[in-house]
Amino acid sequence: MTEEQLSLWDYDSEAAIDALWEPRDIWLNLSEERVPRFSEDGRVEYKSVRRVNRSGLSEYYSMFSNTSSGGVLVYGVADNGLIEGVLRQRLMDKLV
Repeated sequence: MTEEQLSLWDYDSEAAIDALWEPRDIWLNLSEERVPRFSEDGRVEYKSVRRVNRSGLSEYYSMFSNTSSGGVLVYGVADNGLIEGVLRQRLMDKLV
């Protein structure tokens, strides 16, 4: 093998596999341990409870509903993937 050729061992296989997951796969298999593996992209959007508002959420609902495979909104996670958690009452206060 020459230096110009790529090896199968030269890339992060776990990240490559995550990139193949469809939104439905993410929804069904997302766990606290897996959250950091998924950055925000066309499939996943993280929402901190501190920044939740109705008008902002409607944009994401519209965006995901206009794609062929949809998307996953994850509440209680900061944009950087840090899990903050959700207190039900705080979320309801923001949305009402």
